[in-house]
Order: sequence, then C-alpha cells, then structure tokens
Amino acid sequence: MITQSSKSSITAAALLILIYIATWRFWPVYALILFIPDLVIIVYYTSIFFTDVIYWIQNRKDDKPFMPFCISFAALMVIFYLPPIHSNKSYPKGAYNLFARMKDKSACDLYLQYYLAGSGFLATDVNAVYLTDLKNFRVYLGTYKEGYEKINVESDGHIIIAIKTSTEYVNSYWTDPIVLDKKGFVLSELIKNKPFE
Repeated sequence: MITQSSKSSITAAALLILIYIATWRFWPVYALILFIPDLVIIVYYTSIFFTDVIYWIQNRKDDKPFMPFCISFAALMVIFYLPPIHSNKSYPKGAYNLFARMKDKSACDLYLQYYLAGSGFLATDVNAVYLTDLKNFRVYLGTYKEGYEKINVESDGHIIIAIKTSTEYVNSYWTDPIVLDKKGFVLSELIKNKPFE
C-alpha cells in the first residue's frame, strides 16, 4: 500500500527531475520564464525531503518507513547522473579557427566552438567553450560570463593551454585579470585518444 508520504515523495521527485530536464534543455532561451517554476519546485522538493526524514524518524517501527526518503534521495541521484546544463549543445554561437594564433603553421587546424549555456533577462550570457579539430576530438574547456570573463587558448602546435580569466572585482586598467582556471593538453594525445565531450 502506498502511503500519502510516498505519493508526495513521488510527485516531488518527478517534478524535480522534469524541471531539471526542462532547464537543461531550454534554460538559455527561457531562463526568466523557468526561474519561478524552478524555485517553486525546489522549495517544494526540499520541504518534502525534510518531511520524509521526519516521517522516517517518527514511524520507524512501521513497515518500511524509509521508502519516502529513498524515493526523494533517488531523485537526487538521477539528477546527479544526468548531463550537466553546460553540455546542452542546442544553441551554437559559432566556431573560430585558432590557426592564426599558432606558432607552428604546419600543425592541424584547431577551433573553438561556443554554445550558449545560460542567459537571463538582466544577466549576461554564459557560454560553454569546446576545443576541437572537427575530426578527431572535442574537449570541454569551461564556461565564462560575457563581459568580464574569457577563455584564452594558446598553442605552439603541440601543446595547448586554455586560461580562464576574470576582470570582475579588479580594475583592469591597473591590475592583470585574475586567473580562475588553467588547463593544458598535448595535441598528439588528443588526436590519439579521441575524447569527445
């Protein structure tokens, strides 16, 4: 027999998973519209989650009082294993050749692919950046907010370095940008291992 607590947990878990999928799929375009439903469902899910914990404690002598909690926790695990929002490649912004930046012009062409990963009514766009040669590999470099963050990629034809910087909270006229992240790749290993993200 399904208890009322289990029904509430199933409803909250299903809503949480559905809104995550909708957000993952449509967030860049409908961020303002999805913000309110996201917030309402997260608050609803959180209240049900804590209600499930209390139900488990109060009814520990009953048969399987932990089931509502397990349902709620399973929803978190499903979301944990779903693709992250930045991996949504439905909104390409363009691809740019890095050939001009390379010191060794005989090396293979490299491209940066940009995808819109987030947007808002009063917020700047968030872009996801991938490095690719369009044939063998594509690797995720990160996301950056337009306006004060950027990802610079340099290569000598063999080693590729991606540096994410930010000018937020610094005076860019007097101070160098803050380095937030740095990634390095060996081109021959990328071509050999063929990672595709």
